[in-house]
Amino acid sequence: MTERHRVIKVWRTLWVKTAAMGYTRGQTDPSLAVANSAAAPRQAIWLEGEIVRLIKRAWRMGYRGLAALLAAAWDSQLSPIDLRSLATGQRADDLHGAIFALARAKTNRPAAGSLGKRATRLLDAYILSLGFELLPNAPIFRTRGSGTTSKGGKPHQPSPYSKNKLGFDFRVVRAAEFGPSESRQLADIRRSGTVEATAGGVSAQAISTKMANTLAASTRLQQT
Repeated sequence: MTERHRVIKVWRTLWVKTAAMGYTRGQTDPSLAVANSAAAPRQAIWLEGEIVRLIKRAWRMGYRGLAALLAAAWDSQLSPIDLRSLATGQRADDLHGAIFALARAKTNRPAAGSLGKRATRLLDAYILSLGFELLPNAPIFRTRGSGTTSKGGKPHQPSPYSKNKLGFDFRVVRAAEFGPSESRQLADIRRSGTVEATAGGVSAQAISTKMANTLAASTRLQQT
């Protein structure tokens, strides 16, 4: 929400309360003449080479779960919320790599998150590095955990990523690789793949099927 939208919202709330107390004398709220249009959608994108840099940086910094998640995000075009819930029990493999069958959290539409060979190898290397076996319904992507601290604190085992922790770790790695002024988000990866597919001549229907959304029927989504 932009500052303009916030001002209009606050004004209209105050006007309703004032009118309820009889102070407006039947006058019409003047802010109704101001169009409260929707905020412009995000248009930021990542390039494949930049994602590769983030993946390598995350792995070197010990954020192996994040590195594997980034690779899966680029190949599968799944949203962060869907990636956080992926489990080994949803996985199948073909000649090209891993495929995860799921229902998208936002739309509940069935989706297939497919990974290429390179992303699949990274995913397998990450799972092997955990040092413990994942249950079929346990989330795959986890924090890096911590060993015993210098003050004798208890070690923390890698735990499934929460929304806030995933965003925090991503920002740490992003700043390390691209500097503190970089503002592109993890969620922008999903849009980036769509831009590349569109530039490569893939139809809106095919992209909509891959992403399990309404892209093919939504002009606004296609413009975004």
